Amino acid sequence: MKKCFVFLCLVAALTVGLTALAPVPHQEDRSFTAFWARIGGIGSTAFAQDVWHETDQITIEWDPVTMLDDGQPVPAEDTINYTIHLKEEGSGAEFVVESKVTGTSYLLTLPGEGQYRVGIQAARLFAAYTAYADISWSDDGTVTADGQPFGIIRVRLPAKAVGLRKGGS
Repeated sequence: MKKCFVFLCLVAALTVGLTALAPVPHQEDRSFTAFWARIGGIGSTAFAQDVWHETDQITIEWDPVTMLDDGQPVPAEDTINYTIHLKEEGSGAEFVVESKVTGTSYLLTLPGEGQYRVGIQAARLFAAYTAYADISWSDDGTVTADGQPFGIIRVRLPAKAVGLRKGGS
């Protein structure tokens, strides 16, 4: 009897846990022409819904890299620059938009219709060598501002309806 009770408790816990991981259906937010939401990454932090921004051009900003991966400050004689990446949401195809960006913002123009993630990759230049950090992608809540994953959608709108008239004449 005791083993049966433990088994039922385990089944109930797994059922509740798996239900919590079920995908969220697409939702509409009237503050954007188009807005889709889905569950973000699974981790020890709370789930965050991705926010999709519909536009053909967007300014991306990030914090400057001032530390090395071991926690030491970047030496004064070294230079940090950044590479801007885009990743198509459906195919996962990645490509470089711009390299050797020296500031911490970039006006990004999307290349065509689609859903995209933006990535920023820091590069440390010292002597005759360049060392690259992993790419920080906008769908990773551990690297986005306030833990909010986001994406960018470019959709061309249909032409305006014309020729309106009273019917039946």
